[in-house]
Amino acid sequence: MSFAEQACAEKANVPLLTTEEVRSDFEEYSKTWVSIPEVALNAIVAAEDPEFFSKPAQNSTITIQLGKRYIVVVMRSLLFRITAFHNATIMARELTHSEILNWYAQEVWLGNFCFGFPSAGKAYFGKDVGDLDVQDYALLAALVQTPMKYDPIRVPEKAMERRNHVLNKMQEAGFLTVSEATDAADTSLGIRQPAQGCELK
Repeated sequence: MSFAEQACAEKANVPLLTTEEVRSDFEEYSKTWVSIPEVALNAIVAAEDPEFFSKPAQNSTITIQLGKRYIVVVMRSLLFRITAFHNATIMARELTHSEILNWYAQEVWLGNFCFGFPSAGKAYFGKDVGDLDVQDYALLAALVQTPMKYDPIRVPEKAMERRNHVLNKMQEAGFLTVSEATDAADTSLGIRQPAQGCELK
């Protein structure tokens, strides 16, 4: 963030994120995290940013979206974008790509009051996140972009189409073989019955 941008943020009373705050929060929050399998994290990367691990983390939509968690004040569009990129830069300076991705997977909104893969896995499939299949992870990753548009409870056809798109992206990225992606795409959504969302805490 330039001097002018910093001055603009300070004038608008926007708190500037620090590396110390990022590290402290990461260490505190990660104490209660449920372990998320690598294949699930790969599904997010394939769906959201296939080049995530090959470029600076602050340039990824994953990091930028995660950085927005710290923006709690209403601000104009330009200042919002400046602050979001500043936060992403600070997070990338302090955390590794894997730490950022894991944090994102623990908190990302997945519709129906679900935040994070562990809670969404329970709500949509009735299973712990470590017990899901690759097609289930692909469905959860499919929800990241627009949860309401691809809601598997309300619009299962669109959800399956988007899930299979993610499976194809995983295959293109080398996370799945062609046969693995094809077999997974041939399965049903497998949503628990009766379908339900996450419980409000």
